[in-house]
Amino acid sequence: MEDVEIINLLWQREEMGLLELERKYRAYCNAIAMNILQSAEDAEECVSDTWMKIWNSIPPNRPESLKLYAARIMRNLAFNRYRDARAERRGGGQPCAPLKELSECISEQSVDAEPVGAEPNYPDLPCGFTYTKTKHLYTALLLCG
Repeated sequence: MEDVEIINLLWQREEMGLLELERKYRAYCNAIAMNILQSAEDAEECVSDTWMKIWNSIPPNRPESLKLYAARIMRNLAFNRYRDARAERRGGGQPCAPLKELSECISEQSVDAEPVGAEPNYPDLPCGFTYTKTKHLYTALLLCG
């Protein structure tokens, strides 16, 4: 089926247009995704997302070249997935690392702190927290090793 016919089917919201689009360009879009992502699972998900994005964008868009339109959407989705998957999280995934920076800003002893009763112990919490009660609020001092 020609691209113009597929675009007309998509414009009319006919699912047959989506099936023909997938039949004609699945291998092409999958090759683009695999070259960027190097993962069959991620590539397959990007290809599926591409069909959904095309379905949602026609109408109002009426591309002149369906192949280039699909390739551009596929490329953008794959690069976004690549960037998101490899983005280095602050602290490199260590839960205490970003919080350790904050411990340098917090004094070890609060001027207004008036400890009341025994401090609760929460061993399940990351990094260990100690709680002290002030006149109006509870404060938490983060004690990262």
